[in-house]
Amino acid sequence: MPRERRGGNRVGDKFEEIKRSIEHFIESMKCAESHYVRGQSFRLYLPCDLSFSKMYEMYCRQHPQFSVKISYFRSYINQKYNLSFGTPLSDACSTCLKAKESLKKQTSEAEKLKVMTEQRVHILRARAFYSLLKTESDYVQIFSFDCQKNLCLPKLPDQQAYFSQQVNLFNFTIVAGNSNTSLTPMNVKSYVWLEHEYPKNSNAIASAVHETLIKFNFGAQIEEVHLFADGCGGQNKNSTMMAMIMYWLTTEAPKNIKKRDIIINRKQYEDIIGQHSKVLKLGAGWDVFDWKTKTDNVLKKPSQWHFKCNESKRFIFRKEKDYVTLRGEVFYKSDMGCAKTIVRKSKKVAQLKPSIQRIGSTLRGDKSSIDSLLKKHYGADWRDNPDLDFYKIIDKGLNHNTEDTVMETGHIDDYDLEDVRV
Repeated sequence: MPRERRGGNRVGDKFEEIKRSIEHFIESMKCAESHYVRGQSFRLYLPCDLSFSKMYEMYCRQHPQFSVKISYFRSYINQKYNLSFGTPLSDACSTCLKAKESLKKQTSEAEKLKVMTEQRVHILRARAFYSLLKTESDYVQIFSFDCQKNLCLPKLPDQQAYFSQQVNLFNFTIVAGNSNTSLTPMNVKSYVWLEHEYPKNSNAIASAVHETLIKFNFGAQIEEVHLFADGCGGQNKNSTMMAMIMYWLTTEAPKNIKKRDIIINRKQYEDIIGQHSKVLKLGAGWDVFDWKTKTDNVLKKPSQWHFKCNESKRFIFRKEKDYVTLRGEVFYKSDMGCAKTIVRKSKKVAQLKPSIQRIGSTLRGDKSSIDSLLKKHYGADWRDNPDLDFYKIIDKGLNHNTEDTVMETGHIDDYDLEDVRV
């Protein structure tokens, strides 16, 4: 009998070839996971300089035998893959950027190989750091901490606000647990304070970490405490932080070891942050101590230490009978450093006990533009708006020379305008 040739899927095989070619094209591209997730990222990100139009042009050049519409190309990729386009890098690693630019300039194959080898070693060290952050042990307690980008007040969808000097709210967050631990108010603390209450410096950061350490409930089985942070010298990697850790270890440690357009006051920021952490306000939930002055009196200068502080990636503190030894390690998974004390002669770690700092700081920059910004959005009588009471305090200081204005305050929620002295 003759074979029936009417009807049927005549183009199915052709579309299967097109689909396979699109899959091969996409899977040959280099994608990256999100930097901001604490577990496995299910969405991958293509380079930020790409778009569907550019990808479609690249695909057509590689596969001229297929006639594919851009609408089908886009639709199939969205159905098959969980992809997005990345954003330009910010706060990127300086070593990686330097290696990338160096490879563009090198003409010698030997020099290129040398740069590529150094970059590969650097990446392996970074992976070692993140593997340590994922450590799970009943005998180790991990804390990681960092400062959020400054939050401006008032936040308004107005181009004048973008070019105006605003008041900053600082948020320093500490997470108890490894990188796989879920983030909840039970294990996350956010230390918040305003720009005019205290500057963002090593004293404030060390005091916040100290408050977490003295109030954390360490189990009887904990033998080691690991603190993870970036290498920012002004906040984390400095002698003030070292002194605080030594003092805590000596005297206080356990014996066994953005979606709103308008934000006009700090409470709105704190409500957002409080959904994921426990918010502690300066002057109410925590205090700043003068660690820096005591550090300069008791500890040796970093240039006199027995290791190079700037080159070290890990700092290991060990409590002895009545003193603490410190060693710095250049690599994440090697122990070659020498442990010695960094305390001056005739001094003791217990003498580091600091005093509480007065709340009040100089407002940096010209904040007079805040008044015109509030008048524009809330009228000339904005001072009668109870939601804007906070800015009355700032306005009090703006009637004087901004560069010489220092506000002595209590807690922000307890302000009495008559008590603000300039």
